[in-house]
Amino acid sequence: MNAKSVLDPEDLRLASRVFDEALGEVGDSDLHPYAIRRRLSQSVMDGIRQGERDPDRLRKSALGDLRRLEAGSSGAGESSRGSLASIAVTVRAFSRS
Repeated sequence: MNAKSVLDPEDLRLASRVFDEALGEVGDSDLHPYAIRRRLSQSVMDGIRQGERDPDRLRKSALGDLRRLEAGSSGAGESSRGSLASIAVTVRAFSRS
C-alpha cells in the first residue's frame, strides 16, 4: 500500500474528528498535554496516510500509541513545541470552516 504524502480536505475532516474523539477518551496522564496531542495527531495522520479510513481503528491505534508512550516515558522527552501539535490545531480549524 502506498502512503499518501498530502492529505485532502476529506482526510483532514476525518483526522480532526478522530483526533477529537481520541482526545476525549484520554484520562489522567503524566505526559504534558502537548505531548498527548502531538502523539494522537501523529498517529491519526500516519494511519490516514497509510490508507486507513475506519474511524474506530484510527482512534484505537492512536490511543494504543499514546499508551505505549506513557509506558516508556515520563513525558520529559516530548517537546511542547512539536510541529504536529500545531498541525492538529490547523486540522481542527480547517475542518470547522
